[in-house]
Amino acid sequence: MKNLSLFLITSFLFPLEMITVSGSIKDTNDNLIEGVNIYTDRTGISTNKKGSFSLKCFPDEVVTFSHVSYSDITLLAKDVPKNITMKLRNINADEIIVRGGSFDLSIKETNNSLMVIQNEDIESGVYQHFDDVINLTPNLNSSGGTSRSRYFQIRGIGELSQFSGEGAPHFYVGYIMDDIDFSGIGMVGLLNDIDQIEVFKGPQSSIYGPNAMAGMINISSNDPTPHREGKITINAGDYNYNAISGYYSSSLRYNLFHRLSFNINKSDGFRKNNYLDISNSNKIDESMLRYKLLYSPNNKINFKLTYYLIDINNGYDIWSPDNNGYTTFSDYLGKDTHKSNAFSFKSNFRFRDNLKLTSITSLSSNNIDYNYDSDWANDDFWKDNYDWFPESNSYDFSDPILFPWGYYPYSFTDETSRKRDNVSQELRITSKNTIGGLYISRTKEDDLRKGYLMGGNVDSLASYFEILSMSFYASTKWDISDKLSLITRLRAENNNIKSDVDTRAYGFEAGSFNEETNSILWGGRISMSRLIDDYSNFGFSISKGYKSHGFNQSINIGSTAYQLPEDLRTYESEDVYNIELSYNYNDKTKFFTINSFYMHRINPQLRLSYQLDPSNPSSFDFYTVNAEEGYSYGLEGQFKAMISDKLYIYDNFAILKSHISTFDFLSNSVGNRTEAHAPEFSASGGFEYKMGSGIYINVDHSVMFDFYHEDQYESKTDPYQILNTTIGWKNDKIQLNLWAKNLLDVKYEVRGYNFALEPSPNEPPHFFSNTYISYGDPRHFGLSASYNF
Repeated sequence: MKNLSLFLITSFLFPLEMITVSGSIKDTNDNLIEGVNIYTDRTGISTNKKGSFSLKCFPDEVVTFSHVSYSDITLLAKDVPKNITMKLRNINADEIIVRGGSFDLSIKETNNSLMVIQNEDIESGVYQHFDDVINLTPNLNSSGGTSRSRYFQIRGIGELSQFSGEGAPHFYVGYIMDDIDFSGIGMVGLLNDIDQIEVFKGPQSSIYGPNAMAGMINISSNDPTPHREGKITINAGDYNYNAISGYYSSSLRYNLFHRLSFNINKSDGFRKNNYLDISNSNKIDESMLRYKLLYSPNNKINFKLTYYLIDINNGYDIWSPDNNGYTTFSDYLGKDTHKSNAFSFKSNFRFRDNLKLTSITSLSSNNIDYNYDSDWANDDFWKDNYDWFPESNSYDFSDPILFPWGYYPYSFTDETSRKRDNVSQELRITSKNTIGGLYISRTKEDDLRKGYLMGGNVDSLASYFEILSMSFYASTKWDISDKLSLITRLRAENNNIKSDVDTRAYGFEAGSFNEETNSILWGGRISMSRLIDDYSNFGFSISKGYKSHGFNQSINIGSTAYQLPEDLRTYESEDVYNIELSYNYNDKTKFFTINSFYMHRINPQLRLSYQLDPSNPSSFDFYTVNAEEGYSYGLEGQFKAMISDKLYIYDNFAILKSHISTFDFLSNSVGNRTEAHAPEFSASGGFEYKMGSGIYINVDHSVMFDFYHEDQYESKTDPYQILNTTIGWKNDKIQLNLWAKNLLDVKYEVRGYNFALEPSPNEPPHFFSNTYISYGDPRHFGLSASYNF
């Protein structure tokens, strides 16, 4: 501590001597380039009309030369030449730095199965939310059931929902934005002013610990810049869609910079409620404000503060008894809202011999309301279509056996209020090839759910979870030779879970319990990378991931009436072992990678929904069980190529085979088949063609094969394909896009349930089972206009 204090004091009092770097910048045709941004972590300028610049900085500072049309150049200040030549942007995997791993490496060096989506990949106007890029990422899927995607599956592994009663708030797929954990809340993914999105596939527990057994989604926004820059974008489209977003970055004073980003997004939401005669019952109403502050007193120290203010007030009205897709009949307006205040604070201190100390503190406070009409219709609908009313000719409501309570209005609601607070602290020491760290996190979640719950046995469920996790981790990179390297990672975690549950039945206490358990978990990874030549390398890795245990909250567990034994109260931790082989090729105009994998799961956790009473459509309950084992294996590939200065193409694909062993479900033996939400083939591809005079066309196409809706039922989706297009024009300041999502207007399934909902006098006990579907959004047109300054 004494040495650190002395270092900080001397850094401020005796700064290094500065030098002046100056010169001019041209393109490969010897044309002078105006407006090139030249900056360090402390300061920055832009070239004038003659392409000239002059900048004072420290000799060992990193200087970046950046322009929207050219590839960035990064040099130490002392090495900056008088004449610099910039090249038009091409494909260069070495320039894509993966920030979510233990070491900052180029995508070619990571030896990790991942897909990186950069800012320039999502500028066409089609991609406004993370939902819009899911289909671009093979082996990444999401389950519907919310207004925006919250629950993700990678390689067929991941939660499909998180209803109160399904267990603790821990997840297979993590979701991180600027070092803030939003796992299980993923609908916050508005994509304004994003640097890049990294989708890690396979176990990431050795890096991220909890919430990363199947993979990780890491979203990084752009950092403040020393030079002034900004952008404003306006969007408009059908379904009353309108949005405005923008950012502004500049220097507040010498070595203190800030960046403000905002996004407001509104739409009617693609559904028409016939009963209420409104077209916005499924509305989108989202806003997000992000502020970043970067302070860098010298090239050895920097501090970065990131703050998020999120306000999402979406409607939720997507289900209908007749499965028609886009017309609803609800008499109760559902909603899916999320309000969040969150921040992260990251500090870096650099010492001699490549030694660096990093501290990352994050905190988020989230309030979520999720309400819906659980019968999906209204009294008139049930009367006119199913003869369900007091004077019915089809049902004898006076029969004390079939209808012991007589006639009842077929009208139910389900309301959940959730408050989740998360705080975490990470300390990391890094040398050239070694990392060691400590990670501590605490998650508190309060849920209050009201409705016809647990088979109608309760109408209120109040649950509380507190999860305390403490981890130690270490990673070492071994350069065995000039061409062969090895990276080892190990993480040990102590995981403590407390749970309190209180249920009430129509004013009376129905049951309560509390649990506390503690477990030691570990994950690790060994990866090898072998350079074949200047353009290609081969990789091999073995990894282990984990997911913590938990509790089921239903009071029906232990009840002989429902054949739910007491041993279902808890479920075990899950482990996964993963082996991967990869090959990468990159020659500046082409990038190709192919990856094969095999994952073996021990004690897979399955979240199941079930209908306790087939004569009662709202008698739903939930619990999580362990199967004995499961596995998945397959191939994943990515290809990008700059065919010419005008034509860029890409293609991504995934082949997936998965299996879950037999498990017990309501005294029945099910399973022994493919996992839910695990399509055997998914792919995306497209191109961008520059037609000249700033005009371009962008087309992307995605394909997904069929998959099971849930692990315990046999219903499946249909295969589908989605086509998106953009025609645009841009120069250095202005960009205009005419875009279309789902151009072919494909009606595709995103979520399915199996249960008895619709009354039928010919189907004792007067309801028949069916598969009910919610669908993705129909064809959607829009226009966006952006101005850079």
